Amino acid sequence: MSTDQSQAERDLLTRMASGDTAAFSQLYNRYWDELFTLAARMLRAEEEAADVLQDVFYSLWQRREELAVSGSVSAYLHTSVRYRVRDYIARNITRRDYLSLLTDTAVHTLPPNSLLRLELKEIQEAIRSTVARMPARVREAYTLRREHHLSYAEIAGKMGTSPETARKQVQQAMILIKNTLGYTGVAVIMALSGLLK
Repeated sequence: MSTDQSQAERDLLTRMASGDTAAFSQLYNRYWDELFTLAARMLRAEEEAADVLQDVFYSLWQRREELAVSGSVSAYLHTSVRYRVRDYIARNITRRDYLSLLTDTAVHTLPPNSLLRLELKEIQEAIRSTVARMPARVREAYTLRREHHLSYAEIAGKMGTSPETARKQVQQAMILIKNTLGYTGVAVIMALSGLLK
């Protein structure tokens, strides 16, 4: 980033701290697309990515008077998005299959000889083993959601049950996976999500 661009961004932050909504709009418009791409890639879901970005920019505006950005605004915003995504995943880890998603993504983006990649393959195997031991209906609901990306209504139609039952079965599968991995496994996967740039 050039010195002129860096100074221009600092000027925007100074104006924004004084309540200048036009300065905030300029930052929002300048960074929305690239931050949205980052969040969507990490979450694999555009709607959730948009929600995360709204939170990041809302927080930026709410904290405008006390904000202290020591490096570039771009780096600050990228870091903010990564933290918000990790927080979102932690809060929603049993609602969607984020554990498997993050593990798969990390395994395919880390170098082949990486120790982390080998550890993640072990976590993937633990997930596969847990799925194999699940009650048949729970495993079926999880597989239809995870591998076939079906909605709960579609799963219910295939399994002859209600969408609410399908949702509960998928949640039960996610809880079983989370319990198998324990806090350490979940924390490792979430920390690795920050490496997936």
